[in-house]
Amino acid sequence: MTSEAWLKIVAAPGSDNYYALRHISTTERQAIVTILSFFNTIMDIPFIVTDDHVAHHKLQWWQADIIKSTQNTASHPLSTEIASVIKEYQLNHNALLQCIQTIENVIQNCQFPTEQSLRDFYTYTYGIRERIIAKILSPNVAAVSEEIHHGAYALALVDNLKNIRQRTLKTYVFFSDEEAQTLSTNKNIVLTRQMSDDLKELVSHHIKKIFYHADMVQNKKNHPALGPLIIRIELAKRWCTLIQEEDFPLFTDHIDLTPLRKWWYTRKIK
Repeated sequence: MTSEAWLKIVAAPGSDNYYALRHISTTERQAIVTILSFFNTIMDIPFIVTDDHVAHHKLQWWQADIIKSTQNTASHPLSTEIASVIKEYQLNHNALLQCIQTIENVIQNCQFPTEQSLRDFYTYTYGIRERIIAKILSPNVAAVSEEIHHGAYALALVDNLKNIRQRTLKTYVFFSDEEAQTLSTNKNIVLTRQMSDDLKELVSHHIKKIFYHADMVQNKKNHPALGPLIIRIELAKRWCTLIQEEDFPLFTDHIDLTPLRKWWYTRKIK
């Protein structure tokens, strides 16, 4: 599959990524689409593969192919393109391997007792992804490392809500025991796939965290490494507001902003 084909999937017109990547160069866009395609592929495996043993096998295969890509012997075209991106932007392919290992660990234990355990998981998946994307856009990411961390966590929390139906089918619960106890509830109520008052309160708490971490990125919003991240975060915040207004139909309907609204919001950012 070519970069153009991945572009049609990962950054299709009307998607958040489409608007986030509109204002960067073609070369950078192709590199970022390659990275997003890889992360989407491996991060979806635990949720789209029914058998956990098969999911492990797939992740191990990707791990081996990424290693092969450093020796120009990869068998998947995506791995080959990743090797080119890594070389062009002087990235560390070990970060990709670390992400795969983190996802494998989640298959073994998808429970998060503390807020920190949840953040650690997101740091080594979404955090790695966003740091790589930022480095493609600017070599000086150290100056915005904290903002990248907050932005990645916000996007991860949003993805948890957007994919909550799919994740609960695998009995994966991406809420921590700690936050559930703070609200005097049981986080496993999400497995009932019924939007009760208790679950609404838990989701609302989740959204407050999203806004907190999203707003932290604004500290250095003009940094060149943060452009696409700022746009995706703004759209994520608008989506959170929308599902609140619609009374959290996370298990019954696919709720999203219309392309026109996305265009309008991102136009105001620029």
